[in-house]
Amino acid sequence: MIDVENLNVFYGRGAQRFHAVRGVSFRVARGETYGLVGESGSGKSSVLNAIAGRHTDWTGSVRLDGTSVDPMRRTTVDRRKIQIVFQDPYGAIHPRHTVGSTIAEPLEIHGLPDPGATVERLLAQVCLPPRFRWRYPHQISGGQRQRVSIARALALDSPILLLDEPTSALDVSVQAEVLNLLQDLRSERGLTYLMVTHDMGVVGHMCDRIGVMRDGQIIEELTREALIAGRVAHPYTKELRETALLVG
Repeated sequence: MIDVENLNVFYGRGAQRFHAVRGVSFRVARGETYGLVGESGSGKSSVLNAIAGRHTDWTGSVRLDGTSVDPMRRTTVDRRKIQIVFQDPYGAIHPRHTVGSTIAEPLEIHGLPDPGATVERLLAQVCLPPRFRWRYPHQISGGQRQRVSIARALALDSPILLLDEPTSALDVSVQAEVLNLLQDLRSERGLTYLMVTHDMGVVGHMCDRIGVMRDGQIIEELTREALIAGRVAHPYTKELRETALLVG
């Protein structure tokens, strides 16, 4: 579903141009969750933004569900194939729009019929009651806002979701609920996830395979089972693993 080869991402111009991502390659199979993990500045968010079309100064090859995309999205790739769930549930939702209008927005943009019924169905899928349709963001909790963001990402039946630190802004008590919801949705809808996070505990809980990033490169790729069992090769991966409590 996601095929990235020799991705290089740049920022700035001229002498100030910064090479943020260097020759990154990985593949994500249909229905798989792949995690990019690393500290701030490792380049993982730059990879995500390039794939999502949010950053255009990159070279290499990106294919989504078999279709090539270019930096400026001049190709005919269906924009409905991919959606993103952002890190901050407070900034991702317009404060003056109701929950219902937030979820319905992509439906209305694409001219899909009966958005009201779809909104109620999506609320149920993220475990929110129908009455939340009429509430505003300031009337619900951070975890509930993130559920609204997930519902909006599901509105177009996109097969690929990009998860940008989806629980890092939430209380610890709520994080597991949102991660479990994402796992359930992946199973029910056959979704493919690319997750970016700095938290090894999260990738140990969520991801089938993990790419460890440092200084703009993937320095090690391993399975969830190998990560939990401690079968890691790179000293940096070992260091990251020691900072997290990994459970099966």
